[in-house]
Amino acid sequence: SVQDMQSLATSTSVRQVLNAAYQHLFFDVSAATTRFMEMEIPISDLEVKQVLGEGNYGVVRLGLIKSSNTPVAIKSVKPLAPLAEQQKIIVEAMLMTKLQHKNLVRLVGICSRVNPFLIVIEFMKNGSLLGYLEKQSQVLEGKDFIDISCQIADAMRFLESHKIVHRDLAAR
Repeated sequence: SVQDMQSLATSTSVRQVLNAAYQHLFFDVSAATTRFMEMEIPISDLEVKQVLGEGNYGVVRLGLIKSSNTPVAIKSVKPLAPLAEQQKIIVEAMLMTKLQHKNLVRLVGICSRVNPFLIVIEFMKNGSLLGYLEKQSQVLEGKDFIDISCQIADAMRFLESHKIVHRDLAAR
């Protein structure tokens, strides 16, 4: 399970975490490694901009893929984050390579050759779901809330079908 891998991340090296995650998520480790490395974006192709949000150990910044002029969000751990947090972001990126769904934020790429490791994800121009709901509260109708709820449920069903539990589903 993801919890098992995260527990493993607190007590082992990055290489061991990667190997354990690959074995858990993929039958063909070689193909999984290739797919993960195909997601590499050169750091020189990224323009990192302002902070969009941050937590205890992580930060998300607005970014731009220069070659395609594509706005993205760039997630990383903070420089002094514990090793376990640094390992968790790698596991998260690996999960995202496998879990592609219309109602989940899409992984665009990774920057694994820099420290800290970066996850490059789809930029959500409307911000968080909570922010969107707060801004649109006067124009949204009951049917809109039902539609949003169905989209969330569809994404959670997809994750469950892959034996993944989203442990931080919330609109704070």
